[in-house]
Amino acid sequence: MVDQLGFSLCLVTDRSQGSAPLEEAVESCLQAGLRAVQLREKDMAVRELLGLAERLRESTRRHGARLLVNDRSDVALAVGAEGVQRTGTSLPVATLRSICPSGFLIGASVHSLAEAPQRRTGRTSSSSALSTTRRLSDSMAHHRGWPPSSASPPRWGCPCSR
Repeated sequence: MVDQLGFSLCLVTDRSQGSAPLEEAVESCLQAGLRAVQLREKDMAVRELLGLAERLRESTRRHGARLLVNDRSDVALAVGAEGVQRTGTSLPVATLRSICPSGFLIGASVHSLAEAPQRRTGRTSSSSALSTTRRLSDSMAHHRGWPPSSASPPRWGCPCSR
């Protein structure tokens, strides 16, 4: 699946979590080798989200990375993103497939094992955390070598999944 998608780790944005502007944080991750960004800013008005998506699309395109937009297929299509991450209230997969270009990624958020068969898209899926951990560094802390030290180059993805 990773070969088909072109990435194994996707940065999911949350502008309330950082001290730097979101665009700067994403740019830093892309410079370090990140291959995918999911724009997930649920509280933004659509025009503000579109502007942010356009700026992130410029960055992801420059770095050869993919951009996915959470829930807003209209915004994803308008900026030329590679896909959309569906929520439980998003357009049905069949409808999205009928309006999206070939190869457009359609992901589904899954919050329990029972939901997984209902959200199948044949492309991507994400699952919510099974604990209250909010940061990747917290959830990956049990893995040897994670997080990478500042003396070593960043390693994206879970070291034990290689």
